Amino acid sequence: MDELVSVVMPTYKRHRDLVKRALDSLMSQTYKNTEIVLVDDNAGAELSEFRKEIEELAGEYPKVVYVRNEKNLGSAKSRNFGIEKAKGNYITFLDDDDIYLKDKIEKQLCFMMENELDMSFTNQILVDKNNRIVDFREYRRIKTFDNKALLQYHLSKKITGTNTFMVKKEILQSIGGFGEVDMGDEFYLMYNIIKTQCKIGYLDENEVVAYRAGQFSLTVGEKRLIYEKRLYEFIKKNFNELTFSQRAYARFRYNVTKLITYKRAKKYGKMLICIVNAFFSSPKSFFVEPFRMRKNLKEIKKLSLIN
Repeated sequence: MDELVSVVMPTYKRHRDLVKRALDSLMSQTYKNTEIVLVDDNAGAELSEFRKEIEELAGEYPKVVYVRNEKNLGSAKSRNFGIEKAKGNYITFLDDDDIYLKDKIEKQLCFMMENELDMSFTNQILVDKNNRIVDFREYRRIKTFDNKALLQYHLSKKITGTNTFMVKKEILQSIGGFGEVDMGDEFYLMYNIIKTQCKIGYLDENEVVAYRAGQFSLTVGEKRLIYEKRLYEFIKKNFNELTFSQRAYARFRYNVTKLITYKRAKKYGKMLICIVNAFFSSPKSFFVEPFRMRKNLKEIKKLSLIN
């Protein structure tokens, strides 16, 4: 294989050591024909120290194509800027505080080329700052990969994790890249990719590690609730694409997401309302999903993936 793979990585107000960890994981890839498009979104005098550190760090890596925004654009537009600058026919994404395990790019590119895919996604492991696994996202319940089945799964259960995506550049260009919204931009990107009717596949591999922040902000929580409401309204507009059980699961998932946010904010009254709504949305999912999640976590914790 001699295909150039471009990794687009925006960075904003991130500590140098975390960005270095992400870059090191890219430099350690077994597949070597890569470029790293590092998009510096630290615009403005108040962020000059971040910009100085990132620019100096970028100079230490021969594969880094360093570009900087003249004004703060946010993650979605920064990724679009990175896509524009990328020279590879295949594009992946990495958040500036996450990592790829060493075989990620090679395995995913081989999978795409062997199956003549336009886009693919993988599993994702979520860990805390101490490398303890706190969540595991996989998509083994997807039985068929025609675009209708993928759209139904995505609308009801979500196929997300920008870090796990690998997409042909021409597909990203055809849909105009990411949308305007930063929070949840990956959901809308996947929705638009599926709607192109391109060929999409799932690689059941655990090659991406995302670090979950330990602190909870009430402001972030409020933004999350606003985003989830808007997203649910978008999904409801597409209910005609879903079966009765899929619509029920979408309602269940929306209430569980609110439940988690209210729990972190210690708003126990609203949390109780969400529990009741989640149960009546889908009684089956209410009992089955916790067991499925525990099973997944037990499975992934048996694997020594993180040093």
